Amino acid sequence: MLFTFAFLIRFIVLHILKIEPYSDYATLFNAAWNLKDGINVMADSPYFNMWGFQTGYVLYQTVLLKIFQSEMALHVFDCFYTSASCTMIYLMGKDLWKSDQKLPSFLYAVYLFAIAYTGVLSNQHLYVFLVLIAIWLWLREREKSNTIKISLIVGVLLAIANIIRPEVILVLSAMILYEFLKIETKEDWKKWIKKILILLGTFLFLTQTASFLVQKTGLNPSGLENKNILWKFVCGSDYEVGGGYSLRGEPISNDQEAEKQFILDNYTSLTPSEWLIFFKKKINNFWTNDSYGWVSATVGEKKEIISGISMSSETIIQIVKIVDGMGYLVIFFLALVSMAKARKENDVHSPKNFFLILLLLHFLVYLVIETQTRYAYLARILLFILAMDGMKTWKEDPIPQKMKNWLKEKCENIEKKREKAKLDGKKV
Repeated sequence: MLFTFAFLIRFIVLHILKIEPYSDYATLFNAAWNLKDGINVMADSPYFNMWGFQTGYVLYQTVLLKIFQSEMALHVFDCFYTSASCTMIYLMGKDLWKSDQKLPSFLYAVYLFAIAYTGVLSNQHLYVFLVLIAIWLWLREREKSNTIKISLIVGVLLAIANIIRPEVILVLSAMILYEFLKIETKEDWKKWIKKILILLGTFLFLTQTASFLVQKTGLNPSGLENKNILWKFVCGSDYEVGGGYSLRGEPISNDQEAEKQFILDNYTSLTPSEWLIFFKKKINNFWTNDSYGWVSATVGEKKEIISGISMSSETIIQIVKIVDGMGYLVIFFLALVSMAKARKENDVHSPKNFFLILLLLHFLVYLVIETQTRYAYLARILLFILAMDGMKTWKEDPIPQKMKNWLKEKCENIEKKREKAKLDGKKV
């Protein structure tokens, strides 16, 4: 029911917004559309030569376009991935926290930013779906002996995800660190080494093989390589745009020495107070801000009719942000409840530690690289998953009752002080 509801609402909004591919998404879609007709524009493209890692997603789109001959097929599959991600939130709560609380997964199903963003032909939809399955399998089977099979499967899933979008390094780092913290005996060391070697071996073999094949077949001379690793740091260091996309950095994007100097100059020019403001902007952009620029770029300033009232797209977006913000605030609070519980339990084997590590890695990494709202796609889903545990904790150990008891105690203390003041003849 959750999947069906999430799919229908995304499919309907997709047809209402009719978001056209733009910016990088348009470049990738056009390359895929040409490739399905046998025209490879990537081989001689400066864009794909520099950002070879984008080739994987182009090949994925090409396969679907070749089979279905329609852009709509890409959107339907994206609706499937994002709807399935809603069910993964529920399944993780049920399997990892033994929680059957449905509210967080439902709130993500109606999370308006996620619904609208489904209409964007982004590589994040498939990437996040594959990563969630990998995390679920890794943590769900954590106590079982068949580590080889699970490590192989998870390695394959993460390799495919990385070919689609190269951000899996954060997930791998969290898995390695999470398993490392669980080591207590010599036998644990052996299991850790075996699991990690199989996981990394599978991942590296598949990703490097894929890059080699892309290069040797002539699809892209760069393979799946990123030839400008510093660019994300150039954008992330630009104080003027709050660590977002740097127009100032564009002229030097092909010069690594100039990029290094740009980064150094940006950071050394900041005062202590400017550092705080800068990081505040980056944190806000990543964790709390919902940008709908891709909707505005599509629908422009045309008027919409809602209940007989003519409203601009910007007005509608502001209303949507308020509605989304209320639901997100609930989720954020419940996730904090779960984090507080994890700290109190102090259990190194708890899967909550994995999510806390992965969230912390997201927090630290995006303090230094380019920050945009859509980059928080996976990180926000992690909060919804933790909220499943927070909801369970809330019901089992109701905080409102604790607050009520605390307030009652405070009121009783105040009354005692008032009575004492009266007896001492003091002014109350």
